[in-house]
Amino acid sequence: MTVTALAPKLKIKQMFFDSPAVMRRVDKARRRVLTRQGALVRQVARRSMRRRKGPSPPGKPPHAHRGDLRRMMFFVYDSDTDTVVVGPMAYDSRAVPGILEHGGTVRLPGFTPGR
Repeated sequence: MTVTALAPKLKIKQMFFDSPAVMRRVDKARRRVLTRQGALVRQVARRSMRRRKGPSPPGKPPHAHRGDLRRMMFFVYDSDTDTVVVGPMAYDSRAVPGILEHGGTVRLPGFTPGR
């Protein structure tokens, strides 16, 4: 049988990966994989934070003094950019996560040292 004899019987268009059914399945699989990766990154970030006193050395994970930062780590799938964002939720003071990440000091309102 020649190729020209097979052409009318085969629907070549269905063999490509741009059909709506294939694209829906690929999108669903991509969301599932990205969500799992986001959960894994969050879990690793949580586990890397140890309970220690004092600041962590530069380049190391932040110390989880009370465990708040651990509990406030979340991930979300962003469908607009097709990415996953992992990080802490908004904190009492907007500066705290940045200070924990990059180092430095911050004076929290209403906090008196030694109490």
